[in-house]
Amino acid sequence: MTVTKRENRTGVLAWLLAGLVAIVTLVQVPLTLQQSPPATLGALAGTIAWGVAIPWTYAFLAALIINRQPGNRVGWLLLLVGLSGVIPTTAILGMMPEPVRITPGVWLLTSVDNWSWVPLIFAIFLIPLNFPTGRPPTPRWRWVNWLAVAMAVFFIVLISLVSTTGPADESWRLANPIGFIPVEWVNGPFLIVWGIGLVTVVG
Repeated sequence: MTVTKRENRTGVLAWLLAGLVAIVTLVQVPLTLQQSPPATLGALAGTIAWGVAIPWTYAFLAALIINRQPGNRVGWLLLLVGLSGVIPTTAILGMMPEPVRITPGVWLLTSVDNWSWVPLIFAIFLIPLNFPTGRPPTPRWRWVNWLAVAMAVFFIVLISLVSTTGPADESWRLANPIGFIPVEWVNGPFLIVWGIGLVTVVG
């Protein structure tokens, strides 16, 4: 397979993922409005902006960049923001009755619901660092990318192993069958250390 064909396939993949973002938003936003009707016009505008305008903007800008420069990290970070913004776990959990026990499917939904914002926030932080070439301005800044990835992976693993699990809005909590990390530890010492790392990435 030639480089040109590989680049073409990468571009097609980017556009397909951007299209997926568009389709999911058209399904997810009406469900969100049905589950939590906005009290004001401003709240309605905010839901549409966060649920449609922002994911679409990031996803389609990403597809344009990836189609022309598949190796540019900025395009993939933009796409990650778009995809992270349409993860449907909140809508799915909102349609489900409160479970009496945690099944593998419920565990997966609640775990993803609690860490789905992590790829989004780190991607947003890393876009300025890697703009416009897709690389940090100098090699000595590369460690920031790796620190962000390590922090994101650590947080995802940690949330998956907390002693209780439930939706991000904490409307209910049940014992996590594979959890052993106390919630108090996560809300205390971990947040302090993780916050220091987050400030390092942003700075």
